[in-house]
Amino acid sequence: MFIGLGFSQKKDTSFIITKHANGKIATKKVKLTNDIIRGYAKAFDKTGKVIYNEEIRNYAGHSSVDFYFYANGAVEKAHYGAHPDGGIQWSDITHYFDENGHLLRIEDNSSDEFGHYRVHVDPRYLADTIRQPVKVIQPEKKQEVIACAEIYQTEFYLINATGKKRTYSLRLINAHKDSLPQTGIIFKSDTIKMGNYIEAQLFTHPKDRYKIELVNGKKDKFQLFWEEPKQEGKNMRRYFLIAAMR
Repeated sequence: MFIGLGFSQKKDTSFIITKHANGKIATKKVKLTNDIIRGYAKAFDKTGKVIYNEEIRNYAGHSSVDFYFYANGAVEKAHYGAHPDGGIQWSDITHYFDENGHLLRIEDNSSDEFGHYRVHVDPRYLADTIRQPVKVIQPEKKQEVIACAEIYQTEFYLINATGKKRTYSLRLINAHKDSLPQTGIIFKSDTIKMGNYIEAQLFTHPKDRYKIELVNGKKDKFQLFWEEPKQEGKNMRRYFLIAAMR
């Protein structure tokens, strides 16, 4: 089995590669150029076909993949673990493969939004495994008390400390490329509410959901920075984005 570390200026920032005995790639972990907090982990059978693909990241919590191997370099199992920033849920999923890359079973010890254990078979990986029976391990049934998910509310504001009237734009990070951003005017020394949203069981920072910009003047320069959030009780959080001169 071969393990390699590499760097590329054009496409991939960094990568870790292992290989089968026949020289073909068995696994590949990649951190992307200009996005060093996010990447992916893939596994391949000995013919080069992708048998596993999962995102890895170290922002808004974390997610990672650990691979385990047979003596010939083939992937024996892939363990995925993830935890959102500020959330009570977690992911703990292991895929098991035979030496030819066929999926044998999936063990899912993750929690759902209510904190229950669950086991399921991911249909994305079953298309080419009909020849191999998939074994699902069922956890012991326990009597449980179902609790309702708590609702968390987030508000975010823009404070203009640049000394001039400004034009602002607000846009969802994952908005369709043809969608237009929300625009408006914020006056000197003014504070405006940019928006609010509701989530279950966690608080997501507005910077992970929205892109906020101000129109810069020809000569003056300013910067945008977030203050520490203000917690209003258990279920309300307020964020303030400050626009100030450099």
